[in-house]
Amino acid sequence: MGRVFSVALLLATFVTPLRAQDREDGGEVAASDETPASSEEDASPETVPADEEGPSAEAFASLQEGFGVRSRDGASELRVAGLLAVRGVVSKPPDEDASGEARVRLGRLAVQGHLADGLIRYFAQLEMAGGVQLLDLEVALALAPELQIRVGRIRTPFSRQFLVPLFAQQLPLRSVVSDYSRAGRDTGLTVEGRAFDGRFEYRVGAYDERLTDTPLIVGRLAVDPLGPLGYDETTARNPGDPRFSLGVNAFRGGRQREVRVADPTTGVVTSELAPETLRSAIGFDAAARVGPLGVSAEAFLGQRSAATGDEAKGAGAFVQAGVFVLPPHFEIVARYDWLTPDRDTSLRGLQRGEVGLNLYLLDAHLKVQASYVYTDVTDAVAAQVPAGSGHLVDLQVLLAL
Repeated sequence: MGRVFSVALLLATFVTPLRAQDREDGGEVAASDETPASSEEDASPETVPADEEGPSAEAFASLQEGFGVRSRDGASELRVAGLLAVRGVVSKPPDEDASGEARVRLGRLAVQGHLADGLIRYFAQLEMAGGVQLLDLEVALALAPELQIRVGRIRTPFSRQFLVPLFAQQLPLRSVVSDYSRAGRDTGLTVEGRAFDGRFEYRVGAYDERLTDTPLIVGRLAVDPLGPLGYDETTARNPGDPRFSLGVNAFRGGRQREVRVADPTTGVVTSELAPETLRSAIGFDAAARVGPLGVSAEAFLGQRSAATGDEAKGAGAFVQAGVFVLPPHFEIVARYDWLTPDRDTSLRGLQRGEVGLNLYLLDAHLKVQASYVYTDVTDAVAAQVPAGSGHLVDLQVLLAL
């Protein structure tokens, strides 16, 4: 990865600064995936004449922009943002008593900004709920709307829902299908851009955080025929023209997980990397906004090949929809999930239905979400899916700064 970062630094040094235009209705290139950020157009003040007296920088603090400092001409900016989520659940597995818990689910702190009039953008994010963990650390070169390069630890572009920020989700948790199928975060390089007034999008990247035998290659194409539809499931909160998006994405690469192993003699527990698993998948997605209605769906076909020679061919799909009955504050949402980690073992796999209610306050920076979930999992795949059968009631309060 050292060569990748060297190339990025050389580009930043020698490329003539170009005014990077934001992705219309799609957010910044290096904007947080889990913490809110207003667009560059909204955040940057008008250019101030060079001979006008006054301080060279100004501080700002608001719900819309977060907290930070920017130069008077808007050429550089540093912003601090945060995301806090408190979640309580009551679950009732089959033949067991109901139980509940409440905890701080998210406690995220992000630092982001830009230099050289938006040519260089940066983003770093920590998760501090349950321990400090570095989620993202990236630098982006916004050479033009059609060509932008990101280097660092990044979300890989497989699964549209994975690219939607958590504060812009319709339900408290992402679909189990998205969680299972995606390639996750990894360290590497992404080349991306939008063309034709934002109606065509591409993303392609190579990643290899753990230096596996097979680096991860991910690609995504999307078309928004009526105009850009941002990665936000809640855009129907506010009036707007109809929009829809169609996407296809795929990946192939090795993956190694850390496992905890106890020495049978001493009892000492250590962490080590499990043997590499080769993963590949192709996915399709669609999203639309029509009046107060927001709809999205995804489907994937995947294969996992273990070092032992075992193979599993999985598949899954979900569809969800939300309608604002009292826009922009009150929304009703529903989702259906189907997932099988091995089509040869069981086509039925996991099935899940979920209905929810959302209350949006403070211009959607404060969200109260309540949902009921029923999950049915066949015994044949119970050990391979990240959920069990039963009922669950979920309540979440999310604050985005």
